[in-house]
Amino acid sequence: MNDVKFILNNVALFAGVSESAVYALVADAGTRRAEFPRGGVICRRGEANDELIVILSGKAEVRKGSVVMRELRAGDVTGVSTLFGGDGVMDSDITAQTKLTALFFGRSAVLEAVRSDPAFAENFIGFLSARVRFLNGVISRCAGADSAGRLARYLAALADESGGRFTLNVSRAAAELSLGRATVYRALDALEELGCVERFGREIAVNSARIKEVY
Repeated sequence: MNDVKFILNNVALFAGVSESAVYALVADAGTRRAEFPRGGVICRRGEANDELIVILSGKAEVRKGSVVMRELRAGDVTGVSTLFGGDGVMDSDITAQTKLTALFFGRSAVLEAVRSDPAFAENFIGFLSARVRFLNGVISRCAGADSAGRLARYLAALADESGGRFTLNVSRAAAELSLGRATVYRALDALEELGCVERFGREIAVNSARIKEVY
C-alpha cells in the first residue's frame, strides 16, 4: 500500500489515476520490486525489456556509450520506448548512481491500466509526447552545434583572406555548406553568443582565436 501512495503522490504519469488502477498494477503477478546498490545495472543496452520502470528512491543515469542522456530520480519513469513498440531491446544503459529501489510493471499490466483508466491513458500519451519533444530538442541542438561548427570553420577561412571583417554572403555560405539560409542564421546566432563573431549590420567580424578554442 505504501508503494501505491507513493505512486499516486509523486509520479506524474499517475496523476488523477484511480487508486484501484494503481493497486491493480502493484498487485499484478508480473510486478516486481527490486533494489540496486550504487553502480548496479538496472537495464543494459542490447537486452530485451518489456517493463515500465518507476523509480521509488535513489538516483540513476541513462547513458548511451559515453553520453549521459538523462538522470532519473524518485518519481521518474523509464522503459517506455521498449514497452509496446520496436524490437523491445534497450538502446541505452541505466545504472544506479546511489542505492536505488524501483518497481517494474509488466507490459500486460500496463496495457490493462491504459484500457481501464482514461486518466492513465491520457497521461501515457502525454508522457510519450513529452519524450518525443525532448528527443527532438536533443537532435536540434546536436544539428545546430554541427552546423555552427561548419560555419565557424568556413568563416575562419574567409577571415584569413579578408583580414577578419567582411560582408557575409549568406546565400553563398548556405550553398557551399549545404545548409539552409535559416540554419546559417541560427548558426550565426550561436556563434555570436559564443563570442566567435560580432555583427555590424551586414558585416561580421570573426574572432579566429575564439573559434579555435571552441571548435
